[in-house]
Amino acid sequence: MPEAFQKTGSRRWRPVRWGADVLRAIGRGIAHLPHHLPGALVVASLVTIGHLHFHVLDAIDSYAFIGLGNLSAMDVSANATHPEVAVVVIDQRSYEGYYHERSPLDRCQLWADLKFLYELPIPPKLVVIDLDLSPPAKKEEARSTLSRAGCQEPLNQLLENSPRTTRTVLMEPLELKDEEATKVINNWKERMLAANIDFGEPSLPFRYGLVIKIECDKEKLAAKAVLAYSSRQDGNCLDLPTKNKPKEFLINPRQYVTGLRPVSALVLPSQRDLLSEWPGFQRPWELPVVFFGGSYGDDDTYLTPLGIMYGVEVHAAAYMSLVHPATEFSHLLGFAGEVGIGLLFGGFISFCWRRYFAMRFSHRPWKRQISPFFVFVLGGALIGLVLVITFVSLYLLSTSDYWLSPIPIALGMLIESFFVGAVHEAVEEGHRQRQGLVRWLDKAHKEGPDRFQEIVATELRKHPEPRRTLYQRCSYFIVGEIAQQFKVREFWVALALLVRRVTFFTLLGYALLLIVTHY
Repeated sequence: MPEAFQKTGSRRWRPVRWGADVLRAIGRGIAHLPHHLPGALVVASLVTIGHLHFHVLDAIDSYAFIGLGNLSAMDVSANATHPEVAVVVIDQRSYEGYYHERSPLDRCQLWADLKFLYELPIPPKLVVIDLDLSPPAKKEEARSTLSRAGCQEPLNQLLENSPRTTRTVLMEPLELKDEEATKVINNWKERMLAANIDFGEPSLPFRYGLVIKIECDKEKLAAKAVLAYSSRQDGNCLDLPTKNKPKEFLINPRQYVTGLRPVSALVLPSQRDLLSEWPGFQRPWELPVVFFGGSYGDDDTYLTPLGIMYGVEVHAAAYMSLVHPATEFSHLLGFAGEVGIGLLFGGFISFCWRRYFAMRFSHRPWKRQISPFFVFVLGGALIGLVLVITFVSLYLLSTSDYWLSPIPIALGMLIESFFVGAVHEAVEEGHRQRQGLVRWLDKAHKEGPDRFQEIVATELRKHPEPRRTLYQRCSYFIVGEIAQQFKVREFWVALALLVRRVTFFTLLGYALLLIVTHY
């Protein structure tokens, strides 16, 4: 067969051979997946135990939820056209202008505002009041202003005589140490309970400076509101048996923007006649559920995924999160996913570290210089994987109300990439090089002493004699190694070393300069 024809045929079939080589490489990778299974299981187990039992990731996991919760809420805010809860708040202007900055709040103004809500043409089905409406603790305090003293009883009667179609939930009165005051408050509470008015515990769990969860307790204010509105609790934690009930449930971030409609008490007709601003339209407070509370001062504020929110807004979002629950992604599925990602990513981890150690132990200087490239590739791939998992978590939270924390998976992949995988491949590469050296020396021994000496010299060049004194080590690190590569005419290697040394000393010098000049 002519030589030209052979070359033409070889070129024609070259893509086929490349494709076959790629398929064989993929097949070998799949065949080696079970090899990474023990490591993936161990890492996933350690991360799961640390996260669920020792709670070592709770802080960073909470702030991850803050960030992703904010993005998910903003992502759906454009569709926030059907809120279910009106949050009527006494904001700073109302507090200063109409409530005259008094504590306890002016009962006459409270009576007027609540009377307007109860007497709407279509009254709300549920009114939740996140304010302490119990009588003043001391008689002299109650009589300090005649109007305030005279409106506590009308306020009580307004609550007792609210429309039958409207259920009312009040916050539990604050505990007092004074026995006489406690007795007065208890009598008032019994009077309200006799009028079919419920009380809910208003405290919120404050962890790591955040509020993202609330106890799944039927005595909490949001839970009392849900139970008062409907006896059926399909899908939320209140419906679960006690042994299966979680201690807490997530407050769905998007409920702050899709489920709530904030309204300032300033726009209530009892304070300013602004009905003409909404001719023919539903008033912003005309919703089946109304939460009424304060949004003034800094005492009742909490950091949430939507920023600083007042307690009444958090309680309203918690109520909506019970109506439309956001649940944590199954830990079992998360564990399986982490193991699966570890298996699939394990092959790439092994490849990067295998190439790194093979080139790092090479007798060729240029290979040793470019070996860190594979560490950077692995780091970039890890960052890319974490970003993908983060986007998956954001997608699930935005569309399905499932919270899949990316933190445990990211930590597991970090451990797998730079600890377990590195050590494993270092041991494997050492074993491979030792076996290769044995075969090489055996072959050289058969070829004669000259070949044997050549191989010995090559191996010695891989590991140059270490510098003994501190001066020798420093001089070799700064200029000695560069000069040595110039001497053997490895100019590209010398240039790469020079760039690395300049980069190293530039970073070090800049850091020290910042330390010295920082105030």
